[in-house]
Amino acid sequence: PDRILSVTFDCDEVLISAFKWAERGADGAPDKSGDLILRIYSVAAEAHKCGVGFGFPIAAVWLSNLAEDCVSTLDLDRQGRCSIDLSPFEIKTLRIRPRSQNDAQP
Repeated sequence: PDRILSVTFDCDEVLISAFKWAERGADGAPDKSGDLILRIYSVAAEAHKCGVGFGFPIAAVWLSNLAEDCVSTLDLDRQGRCSIDLSPFEIKTLRIRPRSQNDAQP
């Protein structure tokens, strides 16, 4: 690979079930955005909040459905981290847009 991508969590109750390049674009055609898909699974029996950090610059993060369609935008803090609410044993999918070198700094 030409780069290593990392993800961190501030909770112990999640497992990564997929971390891959997006396959579908917004119109259902093959994706050309360079977006990433992160699918996580909560192993907790209780609802909880989990912070997600990225070891690379982020332009945007969305909650997505299993078809990789964006459902809602997640807010990023100054460090580029987002926070998600998880129900017991819930699967969540995030669509991540890495910031390119051509993007303006926030």
